[in-house]
Amino acid sequence: MQEFLLIIVIAFILFGVLRRMMFGSFYAAMQKQQKEQERREQEERKRKKEGKVYIEKIKPGKLSKHDDDDYTDYEEVK
Repeated sequence: MQEFLLIIVIAFILFGVLRRMMFGSFYAAMQKQQKEQERREQEERKRKKEGKVYIEKIKPGKLSKHDDDDYTDYEEVK
């Protein structure tokens, strides 16, 4: 019975090592590609065309993107 348990533990350890060896580089490449995609999307969002209006969605509970807590007087323009 002890030999059987020992064999199972060794099999799990070997399986983990072999899995990392076979899929480790694939996983790293996927992470790198995902980070590059996120960087490109972020750059695209930052680039805004002149004359266009962009509306940024704000998460509930957050009042604004720039929370300065300074009061700005309202002046009516005629």
